[in-house]
Amino acid sequence: MPINNPNALFETDDPLNEETVGKLVKLFAKADSSGFIFEGLSTTADHANNDISVGSGRAIIVNGEQAYPVEHPGVTDASMATSSGVNVVRVVYNPSVNDDVTIDIRTKSASAPTNPALKIAEVDSLNDQPANEFNRQKDDSFGTVQILDAFIDPAGNTYTGSVPSWLNGTTISPNTVIAGQTFTDPAGNSYTGGVPSWLDGSTISPDGVNALESITTPSLNGTIKYVTAESQLQNHVGNGNTVIIPSGTTISVTDPVILGDNDHLQIEPGATIRQADGSNLSNFRTVVRTHGDNIIVDGGGTIDVNAAGQSAVGYRGVGDVQGSGPYKNIRVKDLTIYNAGERSPVEFGRSSNVWVKDCTFGGGSQFDTSAVAIEARSGDITNINVVRNTVRPLHSTLSGDTFFVDSITDSGHKVRRFSINDNTIEGPFGTRTTNESGGWQAILVEEGGQSGTISENKIRASPDDGSGAGIHVNSITGAGGTGTITITGNTVKGDPNATQPDGSSVNGILISPDVLCSVTGNICVGFSNNNIANNSNESVIVGNMVNGSIYDNNSDAVIANNR
Repeated sequence: MPINNPNALFETDDPLNEETVGKLVKLFAKADSSGFIFEGLSTTADHANNDISVGSGRAIIVNGEQAYPVEHPGVTDASMATSSGVNVVRVVYNPSVNDDVTIDIRTKSASAPTNPALKIAEVDSLNDQPANEFNRQKDDSFGTVQILDAFIDPAGNTYTGSVPSWLNGTTISPNTVIAGQTFTDPAGNSYTGGVPSWLDGSTISPDGVNALESITTPSLNGTIKYVTAESQLQNHVGNGNTVIIPSGTTISVTDPVILGDNDHLQIEPGATIRQADGSNLSNFRTVVRTHGDNIIVDGGGTIDVNAAGQSAVGYRGVGDVQGSGPYKNIRVKDLTIYNAGERSPVEFGRSSNVWVKDCTFGGGSQFDTSAVAIEARSGDITNINVVRNTVRPLHSTLSGDTFFVDSITDSGHKVRRFSINDNTIEGPFGTRTTNESGGWQAILVEEGGQSGTISENKIRASPDDGSGAGIHVNSITGAGGTGTITITGNTVKGDPNATQPDGSSVNGILISPDVLCSVTGNICVGFSNNNIANNSNESVIVGNMVNGSIYDNNSDAVIANNR
């Protein structure tokens, strides 16, 4: 369908999709504008508390050759970006993160958001001025929209030629159309009561009209706080708020950020929480503590643990660490967490129903030695899910177990259910060369009682990168139990020249004695010792592909159809 500004030409069977709707929306908004507010989004300033509030409303945001109709529920008492200058308030549309619509507040000197945005106000906090609002009017008219075929809308009205003249430049106020009243449009069509009957029960396909999909805000609750400084961040967490760190902001923290019940910490893409140099965080050496129920930490941004700037050898990025709970319903997703040194970027000790999802670990300017640790220190842990994460190359001589699940022998507690699924671990990993006992691997399930699944992971070492073992499920001791562990669909590639710290060669998948375990459908290649080594008479090892040996020390195990 050719669309030429200011004319749009429609022909029979032309498609209606996100691109064409976006172009039409832009056409109606005028190509030379950045968009406009057509309902609400009024801005007020509270200079006594350095806060800005924005009412709910709707707008058109123009970006390039397209425009987007957006809506936002508004924000109350969002923190000003500066108390001694001009704050710019924008509504921002992010098509890459669930079509999120957010209110962005930053200084006038700061770079504008990279996503499509519309400036709606400026607030001069230096002189305590009222909000100066922008873009509250649509441009007065649009060019002709030519219809080459007759068009009948669902109400039975017929149009031929160009759009009726009464539409050109017309402003329609939705506040004047009230259900239960009679409304006559400028063409003389009358409607009485609620929505016209031809719309009642109609289905609109979001696949066909993506621009008209409903917009969900990122908030877990109704109170949204934008923060750009540590004092603001610490003041708003722990109160059940949605706290947003906007893109382009780096907050250096000197104390742990402790989240409480119903908190949602959203670190936007391009935003960072960083442990300040020399802060040496106490409180279990963790930057962001999930110290409550129903917590989300997400947003596409970064947590820079900055272990090299501290006195200890390692610090954690997110978690409840030493089991101070019990806590439940925790989500850590869509974050980059790195520079943790000799600690895990994510660690949980007594939380249940936890998801660590779509995160990236490693790859920072300092170094990392692992990714996620789950340790049942102070109580049982149930339903832990580590899903679709990416682990960049870890330290070449210090890295330990990348994903670590442990029931703690002397505690009597268990990790009762876990899932490690669809993660990518890039070598080197498990390279530690110290005198500590045992070897190191990409995934270690230690000390018994667990039931879980290790599936569809991609573990990829390279020749001579020094990577350790692939997957190790250790013996059922201490905590006891009869948990079954399933290892299926993984691709495990090793360094054929690597050795463990004691000089022994490296196994791909290792099953320790007495483990109830199913090992099926895996590809395991390139290890200096056995590709699969079984020491349990409770194992079933079937249908795996290897390019080397499969070792078994007990004839009671079921081993068949491997090649």
